[in-house]
Amino acid sequence: MKGYCTLPLVLGALAVLLLYDFLYTVYPIYSKMKRIVNVLRGDFMDNQMNKLIHQFILFPLAIKVLQHDKKIFSDFKMRNVYQGKIDSSIMQLQQDLSSAKKQMYTQYRISVKQIGQCSYEWHNKDDSGVITYTSEQLKTMTTDVIKQYLYGHKAKPFEIKEGWY
Repeated sequence: MKGYCTLPLVLGALAVLLLYDFLYTVYPIYSKMKRIVNVLRGDFMDNQMNKLIHQFILFPLAIKVLQHDKKIFSDFKMRNVYQGKIDSSIMQLQQDLSSAKKQMYTQYRISVKQIGQCSYEWHNKDDSGVITYTSEQLKTMTTDVIKQYLYGHKAKPFEIKEGWY
């Protein structure tokens, strides 16, 4: 009876040793490959750096959309209400973009440049990477930013210019 119990234990121990040897030799290679893939995807950065880079990319897009909408609202009868709100949101976005840029350059020393229609390359002294979006992702994220600044937690009071007519 004892012979039957030791064989599975020996095989189990042998399997554990082989697994350990396999992981010891393969995991460092896998880990390095994973880090390279993550850097290329733009995932190998801390949350604050990631947030700043996304703000750097999305805030100018949101400003352009709001400026375009402002031109469209110029034909409305009550355009002054809309234009005041849009002006307030654009000003707040520009201020937040300026502070994000300042923090990116002074604290993290990150530079970002657009390398394609929906691709951006970032560099700092230690790492670099490429962030690629789909056009639908950029549209959705820009819409979310605009919502925050028009009526979300980033919305600020605004003045109506020239009355209601």
